Amino acid sequence: AWSVETAHRVQRLAGEIGMKKVYAVANRVRRAEEVDSARRQLGEIPLIGQLPEDDRFGDAVCRVGADGRVEACAALEAHLPAVEAMLAELQNRL
Repeated sequence: AWSVETAHRVQRLAGEIGMKKVYAVANRVRRAEEVDSARRQLGEIPLIGQLPEDDRFGDAVCRVGADGRVEACAALEAHLPAVEAMLAELQNRL
C-alpha cells in the first residue's frame, strides 16, 4: 500500500537528517486484519496505535478558541481516548 511505502520513505528521510526513531499509526482501519497486515508491512517501524474509518474526519468541523488552538471536533472527541493512548505509548518509548 502507498501508505506503508510512504512510512518507509519517511523513515529513510528521517535517518538522513539524524532522526533515529520513527513510529506509525494505522488510520482508516475497518478490520483487525488491516492492523496486522500494516504491522507486518511496516517491519521495523513500530505501530503505536490505530484510528478507525470515520467519515467525520473528512468532514471535521472544529472550533478554534481565542488563542488560535483547536478546541474540539466531533471526530477528535469520538476518538480522543485512542489518541491519548497513542501519545502515552509514544511517551513510554522516548
